[in-house]
Amino acid sequence: MTKEAEFVKHIRKHLGEYGFSLTLGRGKKVNVGNARCDGYFIYGRTKKERKIRVAKRGQTWIYVLAHEYCHFLQWLDQPEQFTKKLDEAQDIVNNVSVGFVNKNWTGKQIRNAFRMVAENERDCERRTVKLLEKWGISFNKDMYIKKANLYVYLHHMWMESYCLKMKFDVYKSNKLLKMLAGNFKVKSHLVVPKLVMDELNRAFS
Repeated sequence: MTKEAEFVKHIRKHLGEYGFSLTLGRGKKVNVGNARCDGYFIYGRTKKERKIRVAKRGQTWIYVLAHEYCHFLQWLDQPEQFTKKLDEAQDIVNNVSVGFVNKNWTGKQIRNAFRMVAENERDCERRTVKLLEKWGISFNKDMYIKKANLYVYLHHMWMESYCLKMKFDVYKSNKLLKMLAGNFKVKSHLVVPKLVMDELNRAFS
């Protein structure tokens, strides 16, 4: 059995202990609501609402699976009250990112929501790197962390632009990737470096 197969088996077993299921889709994307994505983790009271789904035909599916599994590990670690606040923050982020802003949300509330979600994603990415290393799964650590930092930076852009669409694929921009740190010392959930911000503005302007 390959390391990847053992990894999947471990995740499926661990999820099952808490009433969650793992589905590996046959396509390059999976459906989530009215959108398509590489994978997701959701939790709820019923078994139907507790699952991880990952598109197995995606080139980076094993890393996506590791990331979503780390969201599950966060869920195990985090107090219920924190999870509730994170859910509320995620709801704000999901809506603002596609241009819907509830008139009852204050500017401070929106900023705090994006910061909370971005910080949670940064923590998840840190966990993911450690998990992949622990299991001996081959990956380009430097590039993975660069793209992880970029993912967190994008939360700042979504908050400012009210839009998810970009003019070019920032994850394939060599110019942008060269600017990014290959470590987690940067506080990506708090601030975007000026050069990185200038380049990202090109994608969202």
